[in-house]
Amino acid sequence: MAYEILIIENNDEDICFLDKVLASAGYKIRVARDGNQGIRSALDTPPDLILLDVMLPDIDGFAICKEIRAHQRLAMIPVIFMSADVAIDIRARAFEEGAFDYFVKPYNGKEILIRIDRQLECIALHKKNQENNRISERSHIASELHDSVNQTLFVIGIIAQSLVMEADKLSPDIMAELTKLHTLSQSALVEMKTLLNELRPSQIITTPMAKLINQLVDAYRLRIDAEISLLVDVLDVQEDIKLAFYRIIQEALNNIAKYADATSVIITFVNGGHLHLTIQDNGCGFDMNTVKQGKG
Repeated sequence: MAYEILIIENNDEDICFLDKVLASAGYKIRVARDGNQGIRSALDTPPDLILLDVMLPDIDGFAICKEIRAHQRLAMIPVIFMSADVAIDIRARAFEEGAFDYFVKPYNGKEILIRIDRQLECIALHKKNQENNRISERSHIASELHDSVNQTLFVIGIIAQSLVMEADKLSPDIMAELTKLHTLSQSALVEMKTLLNELRPSQIITTPMAKLINQLVDAYRLRIDAEISLLVDVLDVQEDIKLAFYRIIQEALNNIAKYADATSVIITFVNGGHLHLTIQDNGCGFDMNTVKQGKG
């Protein structure tokens, strides 16, 4: 996917030069001819990088950059100032307001491309590091949950089960509460497995397809008051396809649990030359007239 660059500039000659240089390198270009238009354009569709002239007819580049930095969704977009002014104090102020770089007119096309490429590479690396940190944090949380909560729930379940086996020594009321406790602990364990999958997407990818879907359905068997029949006859598939089908089944079961009031759910997922997924329930359904039309 091509990077998109927003040029905030009112000089036709400069716009023409930048458009030619950037388009030749495969960048998508859009132009705003004053500060207010530039800010609106950035907010409507955040670009990957902004080229900003210091002198504009309505607002100077410093105020524009400050306004852009005030919006969280735009805060990390590289802003590169452009000016014929080489004064140290002007350049210093540009960086104080949040500029990533400063181009001096007249421009050198080759230099512009090199410096823009470098800024975009830095931002891409920063985003990748952020995502890696999020994945690492989720994995840490998942590990903590697995080690502590899972162990606790397992012990509770064992205790409850052992007491249930002593049913003849317990009153009916206590027996009922223990049975409920045992059921809840088993439900919580299954829910925990599902949560761990959500925290560690790699777990979804590495788990065999049939086992993955069975784990998901087991969680909903304990969550909804319906008989769920499941047939899975699918070997492992590509990672993106596996994740997509997992999400489809998960979302369907979520909707059944929330809205369908069903007593029977039948899920069939087989591979007969191509993947075929069917999810049926005997719930109340929905009125097509009340379904909002999507944008697709």
